Amino acid sequence: MKRISIFSIFLLFLFIIIPNTYAAVTQEECNAAVSPETCPAGCGYNPELDVCEQCMPGFYKSEIGAQQCTPCTIKPSNTKFTEDDANKGMTEDMCPWEIICNAGQYFDGSQCLACGDYYLTNNYECLILGTGATITTEDYANCTHAARCDGKVYTLDLRHNSGLAWFENKTAYFKYGSGFSANETGPWNKSTLPPEAMQEDNPPGQEFVGYFNGQNGIVSPDREQYFDNEGGYTRKTYADLADLANKDNVITLYAAWSYKPYYIHYYYDDTGNDDPITQNCGGGKDFTVEDCTTMGYPPGNSGWQAPEGTSFVEYECYKTYTDGEFSNPCGTYIPGVQINPPEGKNEDTLYFVAQYQVCPIGHYCDSNGQHECPGGTTTMSTGTSSTSGCVMRRGVSGTKFCDSTGNCFYIPASLLFNGTIPGR
Repeated sequence: MKRISIFSIFLLFLFIIIPNTYAAVTQEECNAAVSPETCPAGCGYNPELDVCEQCMPGFYKSEIGAQQCTPCTIKPSNTKFTEDDANKGMTEDMCPWEIICNAGQYFDGSQCLACGDYYLTNNYECLILGTGATITTEDYANCTHAARCDGKVYTLDLRHNSGLAWFENKTAYFKYGSGFSANETGPWNKSTLPPEAMQEDNPPGQEFVGYFNGQNGIVSPDREQYFDNEGGYTRKTYADLADLANKDNVITLYAAWSYKPYYIHYYYDDTGNDDPITQNCGGGKDFTVEDCTTMGYPPGNSGWQAPEGTSFVEYECYKTYTDGEFSNPCGTYIPGVQINPPEGKNEDTLYFVAQYQVCPIGHYCDSNGQHECPGGTTTMSTGTSSTSGCVMRRGVSGTKFCDSTGNCFYIPASLLFNGTIPGR
C-alpha cells in the first residue's frame, strides 16, 4: 500500500513538472480497425463514411469503440488549441494549445494583458505553448510581466517651498513598480525617499511636514500629501504619483511646513520647586514669544503673587532646565514690553524665571504691581506693601501737601497733630 502511494506521487510529479509528450495515434492505426467497435483511442468513428478517423486538433478519445471524438477542455482561458496535423489523434484531454502576446503585452498565466501607460515595453511578439495545464514553452519566463514590462522612471522635482533663498530644491527618482532612489538607475526603495531628498533645515518657527502637490507653504486641506516628514510614501498606489507627471515625466512636489510648537515655562522663582505655568503655542515665520504670552496679564506684570513689599521686574530666560538647575541663559523678557528674549526666539522650549525688586521709597507694591504713593505722601522705608505706609513728611517750611488736581502747598507744623507727624 505504501509503495503504491509513493509511486502515485512520483507520477503526479512527472505530470506537473515535465512537459507532456502524449503520443498521438496515426491515421494508419485508425485504418487498422476492422469494425466500429474496434476504433482505437484517438480515433473517432464517422458513421456517414463508416470509417475510423484521427481526432482533429482540440479533440480526443480515450477509449476503444464507436464513440466520436470529444472536445478538449484543459487549457488556460483565452488560449486556443494548436491546429497542427501533429496534434491529431489525441487520446487524453491534454491537447496542445498556444497564445501569442503582442508587443506591449505579457502573459499572466491565462491571457495576454497590456503592460499599461506606466511601463516601457519591448516591441516583439511572444509565443506561449502548452499542453493541458502545463506550459511547455522553454522561454516562458521571457513572456511574464517582469520580463516584458519595465516601469517608467520619473524625475521627482522636490521644491523647498520655504521662501528662503538659502534653502535648496531636491531631486530624486521614481521607477513605477520599483520605488524611489537618489539615482536614475537605482537601487530602489519601494516605500521611502532617499535621505538626500529630505529637507535638512526648518524655516524659523516652522517644521517640515512632507511633500505635497500644491505650493501653499503651510499645511492646508486643499492639497494632498505624497510623502511624510521621514520620506515615507503616503498614497495607496504608485499610479497616484505617476498621474502627476508632465509630458517630460517630471513630477513636481512642494515641501509643506507646519507651525512649530513652542513651550514656555514660567517659574515663580529660581528654585525650580514650584509648578510652572506652561504655555504652548504654534509659531510661524513671524513668531514671537509674545504670541505665547496669553495669560492676560498687563504689561510688566508676571501674573504671580509677588512677595510682600516687592514688585516684578522681568523674567530671566534660560534654554535648559535639568534637575532643578537653570542653565544656558538667553537674556531677559518682560511681557507686553518685549516681543522676544534676545537669544531665545528659535528655541523649542524656554524657561522664564521671575525676578522681583523691593518696592522703592515713594511707592507701595501690592498684588497689582508697583504704584506711586498718593500725591504729597511718601514712604518712610523701602518694601511698603499698601497705601497705609504712605505718609506726609515735615520739612523746614512745614509739611508739603498736594491735592488731586496737582496743586501743592505747605501746612505749618504747628497745625498738625500738635506738631507731631506720625512716623517721626
